[in-house]
Amino acid sequence: MSKNEYSLRKLECYVEAQIPKLRIVNAKDLETMVECFTGEELTELSGLETREIIDSFWLSLITESLTEQYSETFKKGAAHYEAMWLGSYIVRFWEPDEISPASPFKKILLTLGMDESSIDKEIARAKQSTDYSSNHKSGLHPIELTTYGMIQECITDYWYGLQRGLLAENSNSFRVISKVKGREALHTLQFTNLTPFSTF
Repeated sequence: MSKNEYSLRKLECYVEAQIPKLRIVNAKDLETMVECFTGEELTELSGLETREIIDSFWLSLITESLTEQYSETFKKGAAHYEAMWLGSYIVRFWEPDEISPASPFKKILLTLGMDESSIDKEIARAKQSTDYSSNHKSGLHPIELTTYGMIQECITDYWYGLQRGLLAENSNSFRVISKVKGREALHTLQFTNLTPFSTF
């Protein structure tokens, strides 16, 4: 077996082993997020201004709402370099696992008094005004994409850890954001493990 064949087999086997680990944020998770807290209460807890807290959750919501655009970039690279394993990982695991975290952040913004129609309009505007795929500068080779994914997921893992700290530790909102953070940590590990074998 050649080095390329060995690497390809390792990648395919690794991706297949990840698929059963899919654990999206579900309706039951969202239903538990029924706490009634205010921006002022979170300000007392965190020491941040209410506007800063709201803006931080807006940033997370918009970032997660653009998952499809990041996904298209990965799929474009996978198709161009005939990296079926990467396309399989993105379509069967990463995209469904990554799309679901937008909902908890929307739930928190609703709890903080944001209007749902305004939130939905902002999400739609962000999607229409952002063309991530054409602005992606990190390259489309699988090793460039997995390295980019590793860094991106590491950042969001850390960011959601900070955001979790804005919430009461005994709240369900804290628990659900912890679940989102856990998914980001897993994605970081997955991209890290995929990168060494993506060089062929």
